[in-house]
Formats: sequence, structure tokens, C-alpha cells
Amino acid sequence: MRISKVTTRKFFVPDDPDKAWVEIKQPLPGETQDIFDKVFVQKIEYKKGKKGKMEPKFSQETDKKLDREMTLKTVITGWGEFYDRDGEKMECTPENIIKASRKIEGFNEFVNESRETMAEDLKTEKENQKKTLRSSAAKSEK
Repeated sequence: MRISKVTTRKFFVPDDPDKAWVEIKQPLPGETQDIFDKVFVQKIEYKKGKKGKMEPKFSQETDKKLDREMTLKTVITGWGEFYDRDGEKMECTPENIIKASRKIEGFNEFVNESRETMAEDLKTEKENQKKTLRSSAAKSEK
């Protein structure tokens, strides 16, 4: 097995007069797990059951804000042509990513749609690679 390559794609914001773009990466399995571990907190409480024995009661809390912020900071690796209210260029920093997610209308939706498009593209590419490998293997057996 091999460590996965980091896959990134550049997505241009449709109809943006500044021609803004965002570079998105496919998160690695460990990054996804780290987010999951911090966002979904499982709690176990013990209460007396019907027979007087202590029985576990499981519950799970989800921090949606933390999920959104960690995911955006993980998947956005760069951007261009982003500006603040005064027209000053915004560097792609974790702080500015969160600022954009809170103050730019449609930013979160654009990033989510771009991630979905990328995931579909990668799935199609992987399927095509498998088909190519199978047909190559079949030809070499002849």
C-alpha cells in the first residue's frame, strides 16, 4: 500500500467580476478522521436499570460550526482575487478562510459544490483507471 497523493483542483467562482478562484484538495483519510474525532463527541452515562444494575446510555453531540471551520481550513489550499471591504487583497490564511465563510454570500455553497464536483471527477478517473488496467491485463494474457 502507498500513501495517497494529495489531489488539488482549481475552481473559478462563476460570474465573479474579479475572476476569483479557490484551490481545493481532497482531504486525506487521517485529516477526515481528525475532523470526525473533534466534531462528533460521544458521551457515556451510567444509570441504574430495571434490575438495579448500572447500564450505559450513549449519546453523541455534533459541533457543526467546528466541523465547517475545520473542513474549510483543511480543504482550501489557496485562492486568488479575494478582497476585503476596502478592496485590499485577502491572503489565503486560516483566519481569512473563516472570515470568507462568514461574510461572503455563497462562499460555503461554492466550496461544497466544488468538493462534490471534485469527488465525482476523482471517482470517474479511478473507475477509468481500473477499466484500463483490466483491459491491459486481458490483452497481456493472450
